[in-house]
Amino acid sequence: MNVVMLGSFLMPLMENAASLLPERFKVDFLPSQPENDEQRRIFSEAEVIGGFSLEGGWPTPAELKMWQVFASGYERVDTRTFPSGTLLCNCSGHQIPVAEYVMQSILHWQRPLVDAFQRMKNNDWYYYSPAGFQELRETCGLTLGILGYGMIGKEVAKRARAFGMKVLACNRSPVDPGEDIDACYGLDQIAEFAAEVDFLSISLALAEATINLVDASLFTVMKTNVVIINVGRAGLIDEEAIFSALKEKRIRGAVLDPQYHYPSAENPNAKPTNLDFASLNNALLTSHMSGCSEQLIGRRAQFSAENILRIERGEIPQNIVWRAS
Repeated sequence: MNVVMLGSFLMPLMENAASLLPERFKVDFLPSQPENDEQRRIFSEAEVIGGFSLEGGWPTPAELKMWQVFASGYERVDTRTFPSGTLLCNCSGHQIPVAEYVMQSILHWQRPLVDAFQRMKNNDWYYYSPAGFQELRETCGLTLGILGYGMIGKEVAKRARAFGMKVLACNRSPVDPGEDIDACYGLDQIAEFAAEVDFLSISLALAEATINLVDASLFTVMKTNVVIINVGRAGLIDEEAIFSALKEKRIRGAVLDPQYHYPSAENPNAKPTNLDFASLNNALLTSHMSGCSEQLIGRRAQFSAENILRIERGEIPQNIVWRAS
């Protein structure tokens, strides 16, 4: 079977996946853009292609059976030239580090350890005093709302339950309350859901119906002490609405991992947002790192290799997100 690993982004992951395939597989590594006719030929004859993105410049992959994305997001793969029946699959395995990121974010707002560390460098015993006690808050008994109850949401719920939190879910499809959630709301009940939570973890998929789902009107029903934690996509939150809510202290804070703009070859130090979130003392931005970990590379390589073997055996691969008609 002819397999192509496309691009150089996270090359160790692609090399790891290739090493897990039997020797009978022909695996070629190609750059993100074609450099010669031989590379174009190899691409056109590939039965499986693994990569994070596909842009212009490549010929039609006439033999393609599956494109394996080594991430959860697949919006950067241009599928217009895919032959009928081609499967587009994404990767799981990131739900564990994302869930840990969410819990770390919650604890950051409840137990200000970093500030305590800095104070003790100057022999400042602030948190040993009654005044400091008021800033050391417990997580137990608070309500966590999970917007988007998929693989990530379920892992977050398990960990929140271990901390004694009440857990509510809001999801596109119905979810039965179980040992990890107390109640579930539909997206048409999002205002009722949002009004109940102390922390809101967003892990919903970005689609036409969910763009700016968290908008100005939703912030008006939230508690003033709510903290927003976004590990989904930036476009799920109206940027101006959350900036205003944070600046005017209508919500307690936010931890925003996915960003509105990303670096490129032309602009490697791109500003992540259109507005000056860096000027706010209640907004924490990270570099879309919540799903990353040392273990993730091996986990995704194993998943991708198994999917390729499923294609060879004529079996249905995992995580199909689209099929060419």
